[in-house]
Amino acid sequence: MKHDISRRHLLRLGTMATALGGVSGSVEAADWTAVERANARTVTDFCAGWAARNIETLVPFFAEKAVYRVTETSQPIVGRAAISDFAKRFFERMTSVEFKVSETFAKGPLVLNERVDIFVSPQRTQRYHAVGMFFLVDDKIVEWTDYIVKD
Repeated sequence: MKHDISRRHLLRLGTMATALGGVSGSVEAADWTAVERANARTVTDFCAGWAARNIETLVPFFAEKAVYRVTETSQPIVGRAAISDFAKRFFERMTSVEFKVSETFAKGPLVLNERVDIFVSPQRTQRYHAVGMFFLVDDKIVEWTDYIVKD
């Protein structure tokens, strides 16, 4: 019998393994630190900001030399200006953009979120189940990679 494990389940298993960290007995999730709460808030605000389709509201979230990968297999887009140019071209094609975040996990400078991205253009509506991995330094996104989840 073949057993398929989705990325979502793998991510949850990895999170649980990290939380266990070699501890036996009962395990409780640690409260987020102030930095982790701030990082999670930054990523949540950033994802919500896509609905406005205004790159000027999104650019300040990125570090100057930020790196963005549209998917885990995509070539990186490097630098705030290049990411801005990419997003401008994307927004020109879309009539609506929405990131529906269902879960967020933060550990130090790393924030993971599970979400459904909905992109509407005059030609079609596209939905992607994704896990975003964000690395932040000084409240700025330094790296962002989206992993498309195939259910």
